[in-house]
Amino acid sequence: MIHFPESIHGAPPGYTLLRFIVRKNGRVDPCHVWILHETSPAWTTSVLEALNRFRFSAARRQGVAVSTAIEQRFDYRTTDGATVAPRPN
Repeated sequence: MIHFPESIHGAPPGYTLLRFIVRKNGRVDPCHVWILHETSPAWTTSVLEALNRFRFSAARRQGVAVSTAIEQRFDYRTTDGATVAPRPN
């Protein structure tokens, strides 16, 4: 789960778009994360902190696990006065 920063409660919807490398073991390589777009630096900080806890299924080439680059968008939105940070896809 991504921690929702207090500083953006009630803010209009926004997102962070990242490109990152997922290693063969399914963990993100912290040395290979790029911010492609952000609407809130505070949200981006929370996303980056959560990214280190995420686990992915490794990509496979001819049945062997390989590292791969991924682009993923992390959205947040406000509904009925409550801010919601959806889980990543």
